[in-house]
Amino acid sequence: MTTRCTRPIRTRLPLIGTCLSAAAVAIGLFTLEARSSRAADRVTIHPEGTSSAITLVGDVVDFNRRELKLQQKTGAGLRYIPADEILSVETYHGDAHRRAVREFAAGEIGQAESSFLAAYAEDHRPWVQRELLAGLVRCARRQGQFAVAAARFLQIIKSEPATRHWSAVPLIWAPEAIPADTRDEATVWLRHHTQAGRLIGASVLLQDPAHGTLAVREMKQLARETDPVISSLARAQLWRLKLTPGQTTPNELRSWREDIERMPADLRGGPYWVLAKAHELAGDYEQAAADWLWLPTVYHEDGVTTVHASLAAARALTRLGRQDEGLTLYREVASRFGWSPLASEARAAIRETEQTTDASNPAGG
Repeated sequence: MTTRCTRPIRTRLPLIGTCLSAAAVAIGLFTLEARSSRAADRVTIHPEGTSSAITLVGDVVDFNRRELKLQQKTGAGLRYIPADEILSVETYHGDAHRRAVREFAAGEIGQAESSFLAAYAEDHRPWVQRELLAGLVRCARRQGQFAVAAARFLQIIKSEPATRHWSAVPLIWAPEAIPADTRDEATVWLRHHTQAGRLIGASVLLQDPAHGTLAVREMKQLARETDPVISSLARAQLWRLKLTPGQTTPNELRSWREDIERMPADLRGGPYWVLAKAHELAGDYEQAAADWLWLPTVYHEDGVTTVHASLAAARALTRLGRQDEGLTLYREVASRFGWSPLASEARAAIRETEQTTDASNPAGG
């Protein structure tokens, strides 16, 4: 199987009325190519200052967001490759890993979780185990198990603080119900020894009546950190506090957009959800729909936020009088995100839209 890492997308899409398939989105997490047996890893890179790509063969020793360590087969020893030069990484994965990816793509989240766990027990390469843990984080989030997702993500951070799996971090972007036991856990995360733990805890408690003041203080501190991943996510989290009518200005929203476009593409989904909501609150449903649609059309990392964005975009399009496009999106949510409780809301919206259309177009017209 091939795990392929591509460079971040730097462009924004125009408003799109249809979305990618569920399989395409899931495979965005792991681009696959089956191999029948264990073979040397292949790393294709485009070194800075060169005009063409080259492929190196060896064993990947480690891989994080800064660099990849490759033990070369040519006897050239250990090579350190900057992450931004890497075009793709091909490596063998076992049956359980391949099965997990197929099940995740099909929306069979419980089965995928079991397969990811089996693969984790079989494959002892630390960098692959972190990839499997990222899959387990996503499974837990889709099953509504926020505390489990957080614990698994913190396992990733313990293994590699400079992880390339920050796109899996469980944060609150769109409104969701937070169980009391998760809020209790979050008060512990607020005191965690890692910035990642404190970021997760502050995200959960940011608008909590009892702990919100402490969470906001911590989030503001994280927004001043030198790590650009931590600081950019923390700043975007603080935008959630301004999601009430009249709280943002056009200049402020332009500044938010500029901040988002400076982020790696795989971290932009949640911030785009907040930006879109701010545009909706300002009455700009066209821009809100366009920004929400960035998630289902481009973003492949956070299924929970993506389904919220898809449903919100459908409602915005319907409000703009573009019922056909809205109906297409509702159907996409119902079919593609069947694992989400929001799929039932989409099905209800489909029935309501179809009844309204039938009432306005009686037989015989």
